Amino acid sequence: MKDTDLTKPVVMLEHQPVEFATAEEQGIDLMLSGHTHRGQIAPANLITSRIFENDWGYLQKGQMHSIVSSGYGFWGPPIRIGSRSEIVSIQVTFAD
Repeated sequence: MKDTDLTKPVVMLEHQPVEFATAEEQGIDLMLSGHTHRGQIAPANLITSRIFENDWGYLQKGQMHSIVSSGYGFWGPPIRIGSRSEIVSIQVTFAD
């Protein structure tokens, strides 16, 4: 981040939705993550919601925005119960 031009939008791709406070401190505008699969098999979503501040969906923390997808695939067994596969389409507009 040392040479990053913070006058421009800063988008961060992070596999796991972690370290939101650090991302915000570093000037990240938008953090996109996956990894959680939203638990993949219910009731594991109750576990991911306790582990991750944002285990699925949208969260704004200060000036930083976070979007976490449950993902399209799976991990381990090829099933999903209580968690949908998704491909997220977002439209981002940055104000001048």
